[in-house]
Amino acid sequence: MSIPENKGQFNAAEHEAEAEVLRQRIRAIMKGESLTQTALQKESEIKHGTFTNWFAGTYPGRVDNINAKVLKWLEAREANKALALTIPSAPDFVPTPISQRIAQVLQTAQVMPDMALIVGGAGVGKTMTLARYAADNPYVTIITARPSSARANPLFSALGRALGVKDTSPAMLFDACADMVKNHHHLIVIDEAQHLKMDALEELRVLHDQHGVGIVLMGNQDVHSRLTSGKFEADYAQLFSRIGLRLVLDKVGMADVKAILKAWNVDDADLIKTCRHIAGLPGALRVLSKTLRMAHMIAGAEGKPLCAKHIDDAYGYMSNGGTK
Repeated sequence: MSIPENKGQFNAAEHEAEAEVLRQRIRAIMKGESLTQTALQKESEIKHGTFTNWFAGTYPGRVDNINAKVLKWLEAREANKALALTIPSAPDFVPTPISQRIAQVLQTAQVMPDMALIVGGAGVGKTMTLARYAADNPYVTIITARPSSARANPLFSALGRALGVKDTSPAMLFDACADMVKNHHHLIVIDEAQHLKMDALEELRVLHDQHGVGIVLMGNQDVHSRLTSGKFEADYAQLFSRIGLRLVLDKVGMADVKAILKAWNVDDADLIKTCRHIAGLPGALRVLSKTLRMAHMIAGAEGKPLCAKHIDDAYGYMSNGGTK
């Protein structure tokens, strides 16, 4: 359906007839996808009042202008859905040797309980393994640290919200959080822990010491350097002495790559060689999985079996902002 430019050849009745055709398409979407009118109005980015009146057939302005906006949105929506159908679903969580090592540290820290440090670069599977562990085990709370929550008060505010602690004063926040986690073999994991300042780390140490709560600090090499380098060694001595488990993941191994490739049904020697190279680059397994998904889409569009060129093209496309 196309709407010609308004040059006087359409009268109000014809504009309204066009609008009704568009409304029928929207009603079909609402029914088929169980979406509300409000949800679709927000998706269309047409002002609420304008969309509501147009949809009800009571819009006082030029209906043809709104018709054009609605049509443009609907066509873009259909194009996006068609594209989505060509993109293969990524495999569910894939256990790899690295993920198994991470899960073992998480479990040990929770059961003992103990403090642990898990260090690794981007894309080795830390965050995905953590999410799976939390889904499979009770009493696990995950907080992702940010520069804005680097200090003790904002960190424990975030922890309190995750635990369901009701509003309380900053002075009572630590005790309120402690009451929620003690005596349950609770595990608290701080992802992106490299952002935490000294006072936040010390409060976590006290929580572990006083209430027997498992604490895992997970992040990049920076958090490990701060705890072990001579410059900060004295400052972090008490904390470091509490850390009974340390897992430093320098790089992914061939067994990790093969686990990912098996999940994607990739067993060709040339493909494995190409994928091993990608997994050794920044982003590691995460970038490899995204590359494989894009490569499958390219191969599907061409109607050909997946080959090394598809993987190279996919990685190049992703690395160069969408251009080969």
